[in-house]
Amino acid sequence: MRYSLSTKEHCRAARPLSCFAVLAILLAISLALSAEPLPGKSPTRRLTTDGDYKAHLSWSPDGSQIVFTRIHDGKMSLWSVRADGTGLTRISRRDDGPDFDPSWFPDARRLVYVHDQLQGTDGKLSIYSMLPDGSNASVLVPNQAFEECPRVSPDGTRLLFVSTRHGNQEIYLADISGKEVRRLTNDPAPDTHPSWSPDGQQIAFASARSGNWDIWVMQSDGSQPRRLTDHPALDCWPVWSPDHRFIAFTSNRDGNYEIYLVRPDGTGLRNLTQSPAWEHFAAWSPNGHQLAFVSTRSGGYDIYVVPVE
Repeated sequence: MRYSLSTKEHCRAARPLSCFAVLAILLAISLALSAEPLPGKSPTRRLTTDGDYKAHLSWSPDGSQIVFTRIHDGKMSLWSVRADGTGLTRISRRDDGPDFDPSWFPDARRLVYVHDQLQGTDGKLSIYSMLPDGSNASVLVPNQAFEECPRVSPDGTRLLFVSTRHGNQEIYLADISGKEVRRLTNDPAPDTHPSWSPDGQQIAFASARSGNWDIWVMQSDGSQPRRLTDHPALDCWPVWSPDHRFIAFTSNRDGNYEIYLVRPDGTGLRNLTQSPAWEHFAAWSPNGHQLAFVSTRSGGYDIYVVPVE
C-alpha cells in the first residue's frame, strides 16, 4: 500500500494514511513498554522532562539551542530549548492554527516553518519565515495545496519544500524568496522529507516509488535518483550529517521505530538508538558529533541527545 508521509500529527480526513498515523499505532505499544526508563546501548542525555508531544527537531547553526514542534495545552506551536536542557520557551504564538516543522536558515537569523490555517477537518498549509524570537513572520510559499517540509540550502539561497499541488507529495525547489518554483521529483508515488547534503549538491529524501518507503538520494537538480535503503520496513525522515559522513533516518525494521545511520553510499547501516521505545525526528548538532531525537523511553515524548562516533 502506498500512502503519504505527512509532517503533521493531527488528522487530515481527506488525505491517505500518514506516517504519523502509522507511528501512532506503534506508539500505543511503545508507551506501554516505556512506563519506566529504558536505557539504550549508547549513552544518552535527556534534555526535556515534560513528556508533551514533540516532533521536527532542528539544531541551531551555532549549537546553542534546538527548535521543535510541541503540543502544549492543546496547541501545536514552535518551541526552543537550550542545548543544555534549560530555557524551554514558546516561540510562535499564533492561535489561528498550528505551527510546525521549523528549520534554520544557515546564518541563524531566521527560521522557516509550516503554518496551518485550519478549516474544518482539513487545512491550508503555507510555508512561513520568522525571526528566532517568533516576530516578523511572513509567507514564503503561499497555500496552493499542502505546502510543507521547508529546508533552506546550506548557502542560504534556495528553499526545498514538499507540495501536493500536482496531486501527490512531490519535492520542489524555489529561490529563498519562495519564487521561481521548480518541481524536482515526478513519480506516481509520493516523495517527501528532503534533506540537503552539506555542500548543497545532493538531496536525501523518503520515497515510496519502490513499493515501500525507502531513503533515496538525488542531485540537487532532481537528476540521478538512487535508492539508498532497500527493506520492506518503513524508512523515513532522513537528515544528512554536517560532516557528510552519515545520513540518519527513522525505521521500524527491527520491530519498533528507531534512529539508524547509513553512509551516503549505502554502506555501514547501524541502529544508533537500540531502545524498545519509539524514537524519531533525528537532528544533527552543527559539528556532527551529536544527534538529538524524540523518544518515549521515559514514558512521554522527550528530547534526547546521543554522541555519534
